[in-house]
Amino acid sequence: MTGSVSVIITSKDRPMYLAQAVESVLNQTHPVYEIIIVDDGSKNEFLERIDDIKKFSPIINLFYLQESRGPSYARNFALDKASGVFVIFLDDDDLIHPEMIASSLPLFNEKVDIVISWYACFFPPNDSPEQMNASLRAMPWETPPGFVRPVYQTCFEDLEMRPFHELLCYTHPIHSMLIRRRSLGNVRFPEDLRVGEDRYFFLDLAYQGCRFKCNRTINAFYRRHIGNQTCRDNYYQNLIKFHERLLSSKMLHDPEDIFFINSQIFLILLKQKSLKSAKYLIYMTRSPRYYPKYIALYLNLIIQKQLMARRIRMHVEA
Repeated sequence: MTGSVSVIITSKDRPMYLAQAVESVLNQTHPVYEIIIVDDGSKNEFLERIDDIKKFSPIINLFYLQESRGPSYARNFALDKASGVFVIFLDDDDLIHPEMIASSLPLFNEKVDIVISWYACFFPPNDSPEQMNASLRAMPWETPPGFVRPVYQTCFEDLEMRPFHELLCYTHPIHSMLIRRRSLGNVRFPEDLRVGEDRYFFLDLAYQGCRFKCNRTINAFYRRHIGNQTCRDNYYQNLIKFHERLLSSKMLHDPEDIFFINSQIFLILLKQKSLKSAKYLIYMTRSPRYYPKYIALYLNLIIQKQLMARRIRMHVEA
């Protein structure tokens, strides 16, 4: 069991994406111990194709939930069945590089609980069956650079020294992390959140004292498509719930972290032209020393989001 890795994949109604995700795991140069797939209540029309994926390898364990309970429930369900020393959580529409596990395992020691890699967004062709099947033979790291955009948002030295703050301020996909399973303790994904549940999970781990080490290699690939959470109508409503959940938790103590969360809620409500934004603006005025840093951060995020939206539009129109 030394170095054994369990990979947990949650999925719903996306057998072609799921097949790609599983292939990226089976192609690891360090073989995984088990792949646990939890289907979160897919429609009957997809079940046969999902069941076929189990034939890819004898290490695949496939579980079906009769009704959708959300990604957090599915991950918690799978985590209770995992037996590897290490674990990776992977969404069905994302991929990991063949060298992810092999390059991350050597970075673990008694002082490291989680190894986190760089990630890149990729913009696949449209989702016709022919192109999806072709893309199984051409993973993002094999495609022209124009389809892949590396994301270097955070300073890895800061992430290792101040993980809670860095995880709070910057996005790190769930599949960019290789985790020592025993380090999870009793921490589980919050099943009442539909947005930010993975970030809340890792923030909780950082709050509990988990120590991070950075793998300065692009090992996680995040698929950008119109099915992403960020493209859904209720995304911002659910995002506010995530922020409010953090404010009511016991994890926020640093004044800068509290300022950051209030500013995030303020910006969302301001965009929605809600008078409630005034409440959060009043709190922000009490901490003017953070203005320069976060104005620069917000401007950068706006630029990045505009570039990302432009790439998605180009993808859809193509």
